[in-house]
Amino acid sequence: MDVYDFDSFLRNGIITDGIKRNCKDFPADMVFIDGPAGGENREPSYQLAITTKARYIVCHDSQREYERRWIKTYLNDYTLIAVSNSISVYENKPMAAKVLIAMPMPRDVKVDFEAMSFCAASIRKGWHWLNCPSVEPTLGRNALIVQFLYEEKFKDFTHIFFIDADTVPPPDTIERLLVHDKDMVAGVTPLWVNGVINWNIQIDRKVNILLEELSEELVKIKRVGGSTILIKREVLEKLEYPFYEVLLAKTIEEVQKTGPMLQGSDYYFCDKVIKAGFEIFADPSVKCKHIKQIDLLELITKRKE
Repeated sequence: MDVYDFDSFLRNGIITDGIKRNCKDFPADMVFIDGPAGGENREPSYQLAITTKARYIVCHDSQREYERRWIKTYLNDYTLIAVSNSISVYENKPMAAKVLIAMPMPRDVKVDFEAMSFCAASIRKGWHWLNCPSVEPTLGRNALIVQFLYEEKFKDFTHIFFIDADTVPPPDTIERLLVHDKDMVAGVTPLWVNGVINWNIQIDRKVNILLEELSEELVKIKRVGGSTILIKREVLEKLEYPFYEVLLAKTIEEVQKTGPMLQGSDYYFCDKVIKAGFEIFADPSVKCKHIKQIDLLELITKRKE
């Protein structure tokens, strides 16, 4: 294998026409992009990398803010095929997947600005972003799935990606989840319930896992909360309507025993997916922000108990 140092082609971080001519169609199968420290001036490296027409471009520190900017600018026509915490591998081929980014919204249309920014930045050529305001997220999710499955303009879309209006995933979440090629795969989001913070996934018990119980590898799960979920079309095509449903208590005795709600719509959907023969996974490396108002005094009290 021949190894070439592109730094020798740069002159004070500036690419001249002569350098471009030298690198055009350079006989490289793979280009590895790293340095300088901090990544603020890696743009010339990306410009040279795509000039070579190399099949693979490997990016170090791919989760940094500066690096994401160059990847979005120069590798938008490439496909992410492998990823770790600090390394992303892109192949010089068009993205096969077509994703509908779907956001059920509150009726008053209150959406976190970062969540909207994520959706806008995630749209690739041929993808689409669709919102659905409703009085309850369950109604919005069902309506979005119906549009995804039956509207003519979405007939060739391969996946739907659900994001809640108060959730902010990492910038390349959809591409990272696509790499796994699973029926249904999700990121993880922290939840604040009764003064305790858990993750929104259930692995082998009907209880959300504690913060310290989260693994570092892709994990098969039983249930996940409704946001940051990528679902293949064939999964939804096999399910009957309603896809999401809140199961309510039907008797006074049930209300007294379990409360008015027997099961939320997110867990109802997950149970339905597994019953249909599909599997659900979570990628713990995709950690999302969850924008909530909390009582800090309650949190302090709970920590002392």
